Amino acid sequence: MPFDYLIVATGARHSYFGHPEWEQFAPGLKTLEDALDIRRRLLLAFEKAEVTSDPVERERLMTFVIVGAGPTGVEMAGAIAEIARETMLRDFRHIDPREARIILLDAADRVLPVFDVELSRKAEEQLRHLKVTVQLGVSVQDINAEGVRTKDSFIHARTVIWAAGNAASPLVKTLPGTFDRAGRIQITEALNLPDAPCIYVIGDTALSLGKDNKPLPGVSPVALQQGAHAARNILAQIEGKPLKPFAYWNRGSMATIGRHRAVADVNFAKFSGTLAWLAWVFIHLVFLMDFRNRLSVFLIWVWSYFTRDQGARLITGKK
Repeated sequence: MPFDYLIVATGARHSYFGHPEWEQFAPGLKTLEDALDIRRRLLLAFEKAEVTSDPVERERLMTFVIVGAGPTGVEMAGAIAEIARETMLRDFRHIDPREARIILLDAADRVLPVFDVELSRKAEEQLRHLKVTVQLGVSVQDINAEGVRTKDSFIHARTVIWAAGNAASPLVKTLPGTFDRAGRIQITEALNLPDAPCIYVIGDTALSLGKDNKPLPGVSPVALQQGAHAARNILAQIEGKPLKPFAYWNRGSMATIGRHRAVADVNFAKFSGTLAWLAWVFIHLVFLMDFRNRLSVFLIWVWSYFTRDQGARLITGKK
C-alpha cells in the first residue's frame, strides 16, 4: 500500500523477559481476546475445583497468581478477589469461592511503583483488605503448568496471569531507526522518524521523551494526545509549515482496585478510597464516545453496583 504519510500505532504486547515459553501458562491482558481467555481460565478453575475430590488439587485450582504489581496487576488482583468473595458465592455446592487464594507478585519493593509512595501504601492496604496476598521483592524464575517458581519457593497454581512487562509491536522493527530494550523506536519531538520524516510513530511503539527527559508512560492519554498532534503536523507538512514539538499534558493517573477502592493522583491532589473510585467512574464515563454510550454504561454500572452481578459467566474459546 503506497502512502504519502504514515502513522504507525500498533501498540504493544507482553514481554516475558526472554522467556516466551511462559506465555502459554501465563497469558497477559492486552486485547478483548486476551480478556475472554482469562475469563475462561478463571471460570474453568472454579468449575474443576467444584467437581474434584482431591483436596490438594482443589487448592491448586483455587490459587490464582498475578505476576506484576503495576496498574494492570493491581486491578486484576482486586477484580478476581471480588469475583471470588462476592459474585460467585452462591454458584457452587461443594466449594466456597471465598477460600480462593489470590497472590500478587512483583520484584519491586512496592505496588504501583509509578505512583506516589503514599498512594502505593494505600493501594497495598486495600488489596490486603480484599485478602490478596502481596509478595514484593520476589522475582519469577520459571512458570509452568504446575505454577510459579520464585527464588525461594514454588507456588502451586493452575491459573497464572502475566502483568509484568510490555514490548512494542514487532512490526515497528521494519522501520529505520534506533530502538530501546522494550523495542520502541526513537522519534523526534514532532513524533516522526529522524530518517523518514513522513512516517510518524505514536503510542506504545514510540520512544517519546517528556519534559523530565524520561520516556512517556505507555498509557492511553499519551497515545490520544500524540494522535491528534501527529495529524496536525501532517497537515502542516502538506501546507509547508514548520512542525511543532509534542508536549504531553499529564492529567494524572488512576488505578481501581474494587468497589470503593482506588487510588488517584491528579497533580493538584492525591487521594484514595471511595472518592478516588468515584473519580475513576466519572472520568471513564466522560471519555466515552457519545451520550448514548455514557447513559447505557452508567445504567449497567448502577445495576451491577446494587446487584453485585458481574455479567455473563460464559466459558468460550479453545480447550
